Amino acid sequence: LQSLHDAEVEAKCCQDEIDRLQARLITLRIKQQRAYQRIDHLRACLAPIRRLPPEILGRVFSFCSPRSGIDHKGKIYCPVVRLSQVCAGWRKIAQETPSLWSSLSIRLQSQPMTYAIQRMLELHLELSKQHPLFLDLTLTHSAEGAVGVLKSLVQHCSRWE
Repeated sequence: LQSLHDAEVEAKCCQDEIDRLQARLITLRIKQQRAYQRIDHLRACLAPIRRLPPEILGRVFSFCSPRSGIDHKGKIYCPVVRLSQVCAGWRKIAQETPSLWSSLSIRLQSQPMTYAIQRMLELHLELSKQHPLFLDLTLTHSAEGAVGVLKSLVQHCSRWE
């Protein structure tokens, strides 16, 4: 009977040790995952693109950022905004590079001037600073937003190219 009791105590001690080791293993896996996340972050900080001077990166942006615009269905496409959403550093560079914001294509037919369209236009006019504006406008007589677009643009007519 004593042997049975001793075996049960030994089995219980083994189970307790297994439970302790499993808890420790979970803790170590969490710690390892955090270390891997830190490694990824630090590697990203060392990426070659982070060492490019802002003026070079702004120039690269100009090659991959075609003209922003509004198509005939009122859909807004603005590649420079997408670039500026990558990280705070890219946003700062994009916002400080007027040439990225100076080319705009607007095709309004019958759709009204929405807040999003007005905001995109204002953003381009503001961030292009005094850089010449390259505009491609198609405004039909039935375009409800045409007057709003023209009012905004006329204030910057000295910059039209």
